[in-house]
Amino acid sequence: MIQVFIKMLGCAQDFDSQTAKILTEATLLEAEPELMKRRPLIDTLALNRLKGLCQNPVKTYGELLSLMMGETNRSDIFYKDYRRTSFGFAVIHCIEYIDFAAIASASDLSHHLPLTIIKEILATALPPWISSERIILVFNNAFYDRGFRQAASAVVLEACQAFHSKRFEMKDEQLLLRGTIT
Repeated sequence: MIQVFIKMLGCAQDFDSQTAKILTEATLLEAEPELMKRRPLIDTLALNRLKGLCQNPVKTYGELLSLMMGETNRSDIFYKDYRRTSFGFAVIHCIEYIDFAAIASASDLSHHLPLTIIKEILATALPPWISSERIILVFNNAFYDRGFRQAASAVVLEACQAFHSKRFEMKDEQLLLRGTIT
């Protein structure tokens, strides 16, 4: 979201206070607290500018998480932040891990996708807000494999290890990033 604002600034356009508040809160929620500490200087300056444009107080990450996790219907939770390209991808903020494999499988079959990647973020009520994360790969069994499962699993594992500068282990097409699976 912050990149949208930076592009708009480059066009000499500014935002009204309500739009600035929406972009600020979307940036805070999208980036997650751990990533906000590592953002580039231009992002920090743009975010500070957005906060300055806001006339109403900006919600904290915890307040935004509470809004995200108010849904109880599994399908609605899954599709809240689901994207579909040549594969499916969902980011889910939750207070306990939930099995979304059946919903992801049905989506893969109906849209003829080979894979859906689900990132579940297990949130807490207090900072640091996130107790653990897991990534689940749900493969479409209707596709002929030809090594796709192994390759996709290896790519996701390597990407997570490079991003977090840690070693992880993929087990049963699940990757636990912090903590333990409950």
